[in-house]
Amino acid sequence: KGKKLYATWHEVWGKEYWAEYLGKGLFSIIGYAIEKLSFLMPDIIISNSNHTTSHLRAAGYKKEIKTVSLGVDIKSIYNTKPATNKSDIIFVGRLLNHKNIDLLIKAIALVKKTVPEIVCNIVGDGPEKPKIEELIKDLYLQNSVYILSSAIDDIKLYGLMKASKMLVLPSIREGFGLVVVEANAAGLPVVTTSHKNNAAKDLIREGVNGLLAEPTEENLAEKILYVLNNRNTMNPRQGIKEYNWQKVTQNYKFAVK
Repeated sequence: KGKKLYATWHEVWGKEYWAEYLGKGLFSIIGYAIEKLSFLMPDIIISNSNHTTSHLRAAGYKKEIKTVSLGVDIKSIYNTKPATNKSDIIFVGRLLNHKNIDLLIKAIALVKKTVPEIVCNIVGDGPEKPKIEELIKDLYLQNSVYILSSAIDDIKLYGLMKASKMLVLPSIREGFGLVVVEANAAGLPVVTTSHKNNAAKDLIREGVNGLLAEPTEENLAEKILYVLNNRNTMNPRQGIKEYNWQKVTQNYKFAVK
């Protein structure tokens, strides 16, 4: 109909990750081909982060890209009351291999030597769940690490966040990391990894709203202990209004003019 086509892009996978995700066969080739074809269709791409924008350029996209971050319902998060289910650490996300939940559990085993009463709530479901449950048993962490179903509404999730002391996202692959913004809005500092494919690292201002850790259990444990001892000196909500939906909507309106 002669109208411009806009596409919002959340992550670029590329040939290597398609092969890792679907195996080195026909399905990964088809997935990669569809992704490449999708680059050609929009007149303008709205990218959710500078990280995704740089990956789009590296993949060969030549047309216009507008970078507009994702948003959260800050008012709802502010108004949510903390849950009664308290924790020291919370993880929220799909239980996938690249999320590195096993790294978090091993780090908790190290932290437990200093903080015996440490409690972590893992909110999520996914294919890695049986492995994670087995690891919790192997490390004798049944009274420290609890897996909660992700089948809850946003308000209950925000309540669990506000009943915790920090969010830990040990993922090595994120296109944006919306859960970091949600956690910061809930008043939680965030520990995530410095891995090059983790866009969530770009949301972190060291010592203000969180910390970056190397993707090792030792360094993750070190950062967790630091936050436990220094969280009162941090200010996770600083700059959070930039991610309010009203602000993000205005940015979208400007992008599509």
